[in-house]
Amino acid sequence: MSNLHVTKSLGLQPVGNIEAALKTYSKMTAINDGRHYYSISEAIPDEKLPLDYTHEINISMTNANVDVTQIHDSFITTVITARINFSHDLVTRDNEISQAGKKLLESQFMFIGLRSGSNIISDYCVVHGEDKIIDSTRQPNATIESFIYNTIKPKTEKDNRKHIHSLYDNVHKYDNSACGVYVPITLIKAGSYLDIDIPISIPLDDILLFSGFIDYPNRLFGNLKLKYTIKPEALVNCRVSPKMSMIKTVGKRRNFFKSSQGQNYDSVMKMILTTPDSCFEYAKKFTQINCPSRQFVFNYDLTAEGTVDGFNYETIIPEFTPTVTFCQTKDCKISIAG
Repeated sequence: MSNLHVTKSLGLQPVGNIEAALKTYSKMTAINDGRHYYSISEAIPDEKLPLDYTHEINISMTNANVDVTQIHDSFITTVITARINFSHDLVTRDNEISQAGKKLLESQFMFIGLRSGSNIISDYCVVHGEDKIIDSTRQPNATIESFIYNTIKPKTEKDNRKHIHSLYDNVHKYDNSACGVYVPITLIKAGSYLDIDIPISIPLDDILLFSGFIDYPNRLFGNLKLKYTIKPEALVNCRVSPKMSMIKTVGKRRNFFKSSQGQNYDSVMKMILTTPDSCFEYAKKFTQINCPSRQFVFNYDLTAEGTVDGFNYETIIPEFTPTVTFCQTKDCKISIAG
């Protein structure tokens, strides 16, 4: 039985497809004919920041001066402060280590951040107009759909946008597209915590509710207000490639290693290059915060003055666990294109 037959049998008037129906609720304001332009305005939360993760953030996305017409060019820019507690040390703390050894230790990092900036958003809803509340995207199925939507985005889009998507390979390249921060492992101490500021950018079309808006560019959607909370358990961590980090550090500090007493640049670089990746035993993947991962304790050895022994990576930590004990939104704004 066709939809048209059902419509007639119920005494209803056909309205066409979904696109035609939506067009009746939106207003065309500009056509991409080269004569129009759009401007960027910023909106800040109604509440005073900082706010911890249990409080809701409310942002009015529209005002009398700007109409939201370019959802795909609009961003949420926020900074969250996470207090991370660590279960183990990741370096051997030796006061007698050489200056060259200290530089190599300082080249080692743990990445803490998000796979995608939009993952930090927990429950959210949008108030349309005065009384229409859209909150059906809180459902688990909708959250999964949003994740899949981000997954299938072109790799080029993920590579060239700052603090938005963390591809595992790009994290080891210290790419600015990674959504997170690099924490030196020399600062990671057993039983202590670090307060880490994590900058996050979230394109509005990464949020499932707004992803459909990009199909209707240059149209007005009325007054919009976004309400959301954050979820610190969305954070992930991974060990940045020790070998790639050392190659980068020694290459940038070539003059230092050549001038260091008892050290030789060529022998240090040869030692790094000839050490197989398999020697460094650690979890080569993202691990959810509060979950254990396999790591090793990094140390650099000298057998005698002027000779290079290598790395000590035999001490394995089977369950290295960073836990988030507190999280708050330190700064937040929405850049609206209209």
